[in-house]
Amino acid sequence: MEMTRNLEKIIGFFLGGAIGDALGMPVEGLSKEEINNRYGSIHYFLKADERTRIRGLLPGQYTDDTQLMLATTKAIVNYNRFDVNNFVQEYLLMHKSDELRGVGSVTWSALNKLDKKVSYKHSGDDSLGSGCLTRTSPLAFLFQLYGDPHFDTIVEDAIRMTHNNNDAVRFSFIYYSLLQNVYSHDNLIDTSIMDRFIMNPKSKKHSDFINNLIAIKRIISTGEENYTLSTNGSCIDVLSAALFCFLKSPENYLHTVSRAVNLGGDTDTIAFVAGQLSGVYNGVNVIPEYLVKHLENNQNIRLIGKQFYKHIIDS
Repeated sequence: MEMTRNLEKIIGFFLGGAIGDALGMPVEGLSKEEINNRYGSIHYFLKADERTRIRGLLPGQYTDDTQLMLATTKAIVNYNRFDVNNFVQEYLLMHKSDELRGVGSVTWSALNKLDKKVSYKHSGDDSLGSGCLTRTSPLAFLFQLYGDPHFDTIVEDAIRMTHNNNDAVRFSFIYYSLLQNVYSHDNLIDTSIMDRFIMNPKSKKHSDFINNLIAIKRIISTGEENYTLSTNGSCIDVLSAALFCFLKSPENYLHTVSRAVNLGGDTDTIAFVAGQLSGVYNGVNVIPEYLVKHLENNQNIRLIGKQFYKHIIDS
C-alpha cells in the first residue's frame, strides 16, 4: 500500500499513542518532582519504576491504554459491520488472556461484568476516568463513513460500556473532534483549536474543562513552561494536559510526549493522548526511529494501522 499523507497520519496515530504510553508507563503515578529528580527529561524507554502501580514491565512495553485501543481497532476491521458486541468480544479475549497491564478498576469491573454475561448497556460504572478516551479513540475517524443517523448512539454505547457517565461521553466526543481536526489539517495548529469548546458549558465538569482551556491558552501565549493544572486520571485532566503538551510543540513529536511524561501523575495516559494528537497531526515520519524500533509489537501496530486505513478508504 502506497504511503499517502493520510496513511502516514493514521499510522502516526497508532504508533504515536503506543510510544507515548510506553514512555509514560515506567513513572505512572510519580510526581513531577520525583520524575525529574530521578530521571530528568524522559525521551527514551525505561523499565517500570519500583514505586509505580505497574511493576515488572520492560522498556518499550505499553499498558492497557494501547492494548484496548488495539482491541477496538480489531473489532472494527475484522467484522463486516459496526457493532458494540464486536467490541465486547475483542475486549473479553484480551481480558481472559490475563495479559492486560495496569487496567483501571472501572474498566476491570466492566470487563468482569461482561464476562458474566451482563449486557454492555449495564456494565459501566459512573466514572469520569480517562479509560474511555483511550479505548475508543479510533472511532474518531469513522463519523464521516457511516450514514447511519444512530451512529452517535452506538458510539455512546461503546463509551458507556465502561464509563457510564454523561461527562465521560461528552469529553470522549470532544477528543474525537480534536483528532478529526488535526487529521484534516497540515497547517500549523495554534490555540484556536480550543476556541470551539470554550462556550456553553453543559455541566460543572464541562465548565471546569473550559476554565482549563482558558488557562492553557494563557500559559502558551505568555511562553510559560510550568503546567499547574491537575494531572490525575480523569478525562478533564488527561485531555487538558495532553492538549497543553501538544500545543507547546505541535510539530515536534518527541518534545510533546517527553513533556507529557515529565508532568507526572497519569503519565502513560497523558503521553498516550498527546502522542496520538502529535502522531496524527505530523504523521509517522516525525516519530524518532529509535523509539519505533524498540517499541514492542511495532510491526504489528503498523500493520493494524494500515488495515484500519484501508477500512476507512474502502467504506
